[in-house]
Amino acid sequence: MGLVFDFGTLFGIRRATTVGLDIGSSQISLVELANVGGRMHVEAWATEALPPGAVVDGNVVRAEQVAEVIKRVWCSSGTRTRQVVLGMPSAFVLNATMPCPGHFPEDVLEQYVEEEAGRHIPFPLDEVYLDFAIVGSAADTAEIKLIAARKEQLDIRMAATKAAGLNPVVMDVESHAACAAISHATHEKYRGKTIGLLRVADDVLHVSVLRDGSIIYEREQRYRQELVPRNVPGDAAFQHAESSTSDSSGINDAVPAICMLLEHCAAALSPARIELVLLAGSGRHLSSLSERMGKHVRFPLAVAHPFAGMSSGAKVKGMPSLSQAATYLVACGLALHGGNA
Repeated sequence: MGLVFDFGTLFGIRRATTVGLDIGSSQISLVELANVGGRMHVEAWATEALPPGAVVDGNVVRAEQVAEVIKRVWCSSGTRTRQVVLGMPSAFVLNATMPCPGHFPEDVLEQYVEEEAGRHIPFPLDEVYLDFAIVGSAADTAEIKLIAARKEQLDIRMAATKAAGLNPVVMDVESHAACAAISHATHEKYRGKTIGLLRVADDVLHVSVLRDGSIIYEREQRYRQELVPRNVPGDAAFQHAESSTSDSSGINDAVPAICMLLEHCAAALSPARIELVLLAGSGRHLSSLSERMGKHVRFPLAVAHPFAGMSSGAKVKGMPSLSQAATYLVACGLALHGGNA
């Protein structure tokens, strides 16, 4: 049983400083953060477009192309840190809970989980990476949270990262990382409120609902419209997309699917009420998407800003604009593993 996951964003565990590397379907984003006197500083950030078909449905299809883009984004960011935290799509991950009679020492507990996890995971254990944490306990019992993913889906991500000269030290679920970034940026402003986080990608819509930093509901829906132009490399893509209306029809087509997804979430949470929906993903289109959605949904909308309250490091020439910042949400959350935020 390989233990490669980190429950950091879910259970508050923190690791040494490193870089967050987000391998998306259309681009790769990198963020490096540092904790300076208790305040987070952005030390590096960059994004590079992926060739069409290099990553499909979260699967790395063309590992050599992905490795080359990882090299470019690392070089263009200016970071010298080679240890990185990688994200994995929520669709790759299987969550389960299992009871544990009694309280065992750590080594005995791991052996118990290895022996019992096969009853809860529908794959042979030698084909999955598996990790666990105790999430509840009583006098003579405990509840264990399991998280598992197929090795074949994650090994190729790690191999591409290593081929680029970087060292993946841990992996985290993308939705958990995104929510960690939002919680860090808004924990005082939205304390006690129920916040929806909608991440829009080329092929998937993902909604997480948070309250006081904890995920209370998640739902993902595949969506095949391309909302992001994929033929313009690097940050120049932002300028191109913001001045172009050629793909506005894709945004218009996405609005009904997004509205239906948000309404489904609201119904599932009733009588609790979503008080605000934050938009993230392709920052190039989020402003116009928010404007169009505002005419159809009953929730207040805003574009997510993961760098809110952060300062720029001495070597960083400027911070991402608001439209750009939302693209770095997952990478920022991954980087927060190393910032003791």
